[in-house]
Amino acid sequence: MAIVTLVAPRPHAALALLVLCACPRATEERPTPPLEARAPAPAPAVDTDRDGVVDSSDACPAALEDLDGFEDDDGCPEEDNDRDGLADADDPCPNDAGPAENRGCPDADADADGLVDRLDACPREAGPAEHWGCAARPLAHLDGAQIILEEPVVFDYDKWVIKPLSFPLLDQLVALLAAHPEWTRVEIEGHYPEPCCYGRKLSDNRAQAVREYLIQHGIESERLIAHGFAGERPLVPEPKGAGKKALAEARARNRRIEVHVREVEVRRP
Repeated sequence: MAIVTLVAPRPHAALALLVLCACPRATEERPTPPLEARAPAPAPAVDTDRDGVVDSSDACPAALEDLDGFEDDDGCPEEDNDRDGLADADDPCPNDAGPAENRGCPDADADADGLVDRLDACPREAGPAEHWGCAARPLAHLDGAQIILEEPVVFDYDKWVIKPLSFPLLDQLVALLAAHPEWTRVEIEGHYPEPCCYGRKLSDNRAQAVREYLIQHGIESERLIAHGFAGERPLVPEPKGAGKKALAEARARNRRIEVHVREVEVRRP
């Protein structure tokens, strides 16, 4: 930068112009600040099985979490959530433990008589186990997959007309089926130990007659099927050479109606 100074003139003196020049100063060197230490960039999260749980938090990094709303944060598939021994894929109640006999769902006991509803002939009426949960001994009750009829269904001779004396038995069968709507497929079998064509026709007509009785008394037709089997499935073998009485008794036992529960729809209690 140049500074110019004007000096006022003196008498008889020449005008003097003093020019002062300012020389630039040497630039001061400043020390370079040290570079700040930077943390290394975090490694990208790894999710080997791509189930949304990173490997560092995944107890099963190579197995896909099933994401069913049960313990989904651990990264492991739970094949039996309720640990009742039935795999979730086959368990209608995967989060509520229940016996295999009820397909993994907990049993209910509506009348609190100690007999679970699926085995109780009267699930809304308390009764002792020896009466299958009914106050009085019933004429129809479940044993495994078969409905036991404590009396035979009686028909007119050589016909398929049900005798009135069998109405109380069939009325209790109606009540049992109405109390168990989860029995969605019930088969009525007619058995008549006579030669094929005759025996099959009569046994089939008798099974159909029982089916019609149940339908007329309020049981849904789509739940019921009926078949006749003639003498194909004897309850007891017919004795050979044992006399007419023994043969007649065997045939009387083989001449029967059976009722079986073929399909059950498990319902949550």
